[in-house]
Amino acid sequence: MKFSKDVASVDDLIARRKKEQKKKRMNRFLVVLSLLAFTAASSFGLYIYFTSPTSSIRAVLISGNQIYSDEAILKRSGIAYDDRFLAVNAATLRKRLVDDLLIQDAVVRLTKNNEIVIQIRENDVTAIWMDQGKVVLADGSLLVMQVDYAKAWLFSPGIYGYEDEGSLAELVRALNGLTASSLGNVSEIHRHPTSYDENYVKVIMQDGNRVFTGLSTLDMLEEYPRIVNALNTANSCIFFDEMTRTAFSQPCEN
Repeated sequence: MKFSKDVASVDDLIARRKKEQKKKRMNRFLVVLSLLAFTAASSFGLYIYFTSPTSSIRAVLISGNQIYSDEAILKRSGIAYDDRFLAVNAATLRKRLVDDLLIQDAVVRLTKNNEIVIQIRENDVTAIWMDQGKVVLADGSLLVMQVDYAKAWLFSPGIYGYEDEGSLAELVRALNGLTASSLGNVSEIHRHPTSYDENYVKVIMQDGNRVFTGLSTLDMLEEYPRIVNALNTANSCIFFDEMTRTAFSQPCEN
């Protein structure tokens, strides 16, 4: 049998296949080597980054909090200044904050300067239930008093004489009709039942005056500065008349 010169011999085919396989192995080796080099370089780069001061949180900027201190917010966020900035997840951080009953909402942003910006909106505090040692929120929720709630004393009155949540709820509804500035004029509220109104209250004002009123006229405290000026009283007892919605004063018995 006679073969054409154009037909490769078996030895040539074997040699060619070996050459191609060798080339493929070399290409795979180069790819693996490149991946190893990239991984090593990336790992080294991350190591350098995470061990350098530039990887840490530069600042935590907190705003909107009135009762909680910045330190209390930071504690509830679960982060610390020596944490790595890239490890911080804004959504996770926000969830930790809004899980707190005093915090109504929180906005968390991460900036390019390794700063964490936290904007807090707290639930409104109506009063401090002194008989039970609890903070009363505007929605009726009750929080056991703790050190972190201390600032609530600055603008929330203490309420006394309420043994159960049912009787307390009516007072809270009436107080929620007052503005924050009017509520800030109040120091204490004592349940002062009478023969005709078991929910009658004695309100001790920040200026020392005492106001006696039913819950239906408690909203007249909005006009308290004007009423005091009109009555020209100091350390006196002021009564709100529910029928006429007028105020009058008389010397206190004690």
